[in-house]
Amino acid sequence: MSRLLELLGKIGEHGECKKILLSLKERGESDAKLIDLMRSYAQGLITRKLKNSVQLSVDVKAFKDIECSVKVKPVSAYNILVRHCCREGEIRLGLDILERMKESEIELSGATFEPFVKYFAFAYLLPQAESMLAAMKRLHLHGTPSMYEALVRGFARSNNIEKAYNIIEEMHNDGLTLMPSLYNPIIQAYGAKGNLGRAFDVLKEMEISEIKPDSENYAQLLLACASQKNQKLAMELFVKMEQQKVTPSANVISALVTVHTKCGDLEKAMQIVLDKKYSGNIDIKSQSAILWGLAKFNRLKDALRLFDYVREHRQWPLFDSFLCLLEAVGISGDFERLFKLFEDYKQSMKSCSQVLQDERISVVCVIIVVCCIRHKELGRVVDFMQNLQEDGIGDVEILCTKVFLHGTEHIDEEGNVNKLNLEDKLIFISAMWKKLLLRPSRLAFEALLKSCAKEHDGEKAECIIEMMKYGKLRPNVFTFLIMLQAFVAAKDEAKAEKVLMEIKRTMNDNNLEDEDVNWLLSETLKPCHRTTSASDVKVD
Repeated sequence: MSRLLELLGKIGEHGECKKILLSLKERGESDAKLIDLMRSYAQGLITRKLKNSVQLSVDVKAFKDIECSVKVKPVSAYNILVRHCCREGEIRLGLDILERMKESEIELSGATFEPFVKYFAFAYLLPQAESMLAAMKRLHLHGTPSMYEALVRGFARSNNIEKAYNIIEEMHNDGLTLMPSLYNPIIQAYGAKGNLGRAFDVLKEMEISEIKPDSENYAQLLLACASQKNQKLAMELFVKMEQQKVTPSANVISALVTVHTKCGDLEKAMQIVLDKKYSGNIDIKSQSAILWGLAKFNRLKDALRLFDYVREHRQWPLFDSFLCLLEAVGISGDFERLFKLFEDYKQSMKSCSQVLQDERISVVCVIIVVCCIRHKELGRVVDFMQNLQEDGIGDVEILCTKVFLHGTEHIDEEGNVNKLNLEDKLIFISAMWKKLLLRPSRLAFEALLKSCAKEHDGEKAECIIEMMKYGKLRPNVFTFLIMLQAFVAAKDEAKAEKVLMEIKRTMNDNNLEDEDVNWLLSETLKPCHRTTSASDVKVD
């Protein structure tokens, strides 16, 4: 019978389910059995493939109706539905279920509140997460370990380390066992800020609290070392881990390999991967770290061989490693392989959500376009982007804007700016306009103006402003500020003075007074050896 109710839930046969449950109740079936069957029904409901949230709302309403008719208190079934609503991001619907449970005097538990707290913590809506936790406390309910861990992670990632520690203390006061995994987000937070000292202090704090660090704690510390390229400290940590008789996990080995590749010590990284002692712990993360190092440090042939090996085993490297390989192939000028990698990647993403597909394929496309432009292969760029238009892959206009921003904003983890020069961008904007029939956005033009400022080219800045006007984009205050930077960099005082007057006129015409704009003007004019002072250009 349980299997039948689950199937009815899966196909949305609410009426038939209600009929069966009412029939069983009339025959004297126990409440416990009916509650168990409603749980099966709820399990079926959450496996349905729904097109939109409206259908989910209909299902929940039908479930409430059945609960009201059968007159039982299916707490576990409602908890399943709450968890599903939160997982789907339908928080309001989940809260409606919570209200219904209160109305029906169904006993609430930590498991009822847990999905809300975890959702809010994951979405960085931490005040809301704390409100839910406070509501639990008022009902004298205790939080679950995974709930507290989500809160610690949320606060740590928001750089509120003190609050993360407070949550750990609260968990301890609730009588729950403190697990080593609680401290991983804190180690990650310190590592992300480059504060290795504090990251290592976390390990000491755990030991003082008699919480034995596990392999994942060590893995996070090794990754922190990798981010700071501190190979010596990483090796000392690994030795300590072995002395503490902590068995290295696959994550520890991949983190250690990452340390060596980030430091450019590919031979050491390869030794670990080939060591039989760690053969059972070599996973796609370790292989991806090696791939990244080979691609980054000019061993492209070896990187491609490793990539082919990974693909033969029906795996795909981590995204950052793939991007590094893609850029290395593009820099080498092997366009046949470059576009083959793109096609392979598109296929590999088909099982992912549309949001993730759009986000990642957009990044891949920008790298491909930039590499082609660097090699003056404008024909390939036009063909590639026309194919994207025809296939409906992402928004090509947004992609073009990202190409202009590439290098203007992006700095890689080595501290190098991977940029197109001004001439490259001007060639691309021409092709975008004439061949692709796309009008560049304001962001694209402003990225070009920033390039003019960096290359001290006032003449091209004037040309770009004319192009903006031709494209029916009127310069605003911030456009003028970027122009001013270009003319100041080019030491063209007359044109800088003219732009200052335009800024003042625009601000006055729109009744704007902005201290930030005045500060930007002051900062922009600092390198310019001229008689005009910051006070001269302050907007009245």
